Amino acid sequence: MHRCHLLAGVVALLVASHGLYSDGFARLRRRERMELSAELVWAFIPGHTLATKDVVICAAAEPAYRLGEDAYDFAAFGSAVHMTVLDAAGHDLMARLVASVGLASCRSTRRAGGDLAEIATVTDSAIREHSPEWRFMTGLLLNLETETGQLEWVNCGHPPPLLIRKDKVIKELARTPDPPMGLLEGTRPHTHHETLQPG
Repeated sequence: MHRCHLLAGVVALLVASHGLYSDGFARLRRRERMELSAELVWAFIPGHTLATKDVVICAAAEPAYRLGEDAYDFAAFGSAVHMTVLDAAGHDLMARLVASVGLASCRSTRRAGGDLAEIATVTDSAIREHSPEWRFMTGLLLNLETETGQLEWVNCGHPPPLLIRKDKVIKELARTPDPPMGLLEGTRPHTHHETLQPG
């Protein structure tokens, strides 16, 4: 059984690494042609799962072949985990381009050490600078400190996150949302806090 687990791990690494450089796996998995906007989304968002010793994050985006303006991102750094959920206004290729600019801006600012409010304001500026027409994007930007359970988030015009314990929704983490990114106009959004329990 131990050897089977090792073999499965090696095969999974091969599939994941070669999937970036080969169309073979994509052709085998796909049942229909993917729309241009969906192809763009899948090129930018990470895989479906991130697992560390302290946290598991799973994400999905549907409809897979016709994704438009939605995007997500997550990353781990030490005991901290970052999550982003974005929804650009519109149902066209320009909305997808705005979401791509927003996602790249979020990542760049996060990787440079920016806090959640800074990520939102830099992304707001990038959307206003790079979209040729009046566009905006709602978003949730979240950081979780896994050692303490401290969750902080910024809500830019997005529906509030739900707190779930033991498979039941306990409450909405409802706070007054700030304007969507692209409409912040230089104002710094509010950062909210909640303590999560293990599990």
